[in-house]
Amino acid sequence: MRRTLLRCVLLLVPLLAGAPARSQPLGDDDPYAAYIPKTGPRTPEGERRGFHLPDGFEIQLVAAEPDIHKPLNLAFDDRGRLWVSETVEYPFPAAPGTTPRDRLRILEDTDGDGRADRFTTFADGLNIPIGLLPLPHGAMAYSIPNIYRFTDRDGDDHADERAVLYGSFGFKPTVVYAIRRASGPLM
Repeated sequence: MRRTLLRCVLLLVPLLAGAPARSQPLGDDDPYAAYIPKTGPRTPEGERRGFHLPDGFEIQLVAAEPDIHKPLNLAFDDRGRLWVSETVEYPFPAAPGTTPRDRLRILEDTDGDGRADRFTTFADGLNIPIGLLPLPHGAMAYSIPNIYRFTDRDGDDHADERAVLYGSFGFKPTVVYAIRRASGPLM
């Protein structure tokens, strides 16, 4: 269990560290500037070397770019496969009238070496999918502006049906929220 969790952490860190640089540099007055690394992105191996672990723990790379991009959520299904919601859109939702490019993926290690070698797109055309929950014969996820139930009727690991369970919910781009939060209370 502990090793599996560490593998998931290693999945996230290189991907987040490898995110493209901001289009505008942070100013000295930015309240978050102290938390933004001043170095460029690291390779997955460079990131692994930077971890300090307790005795008896190890880290293995599960997946990295270009196989997966900007993961938002991780969850395991009853078969031990890793489900990931990944985004191209974040932090801004897809513009109205365009097809969103985010998706839910299933990662599998078929040869037992600890590294994902099968990447299956379960559902695509999503808009900042968060709250991923694998279920028997599918998954549930929030994708702006609804909570969906995705069903795989034929067992091929691709969603055959997409049903709105709850919605439509309001939302604000995360950048707007961060700016408001940095400038004071939202209320």
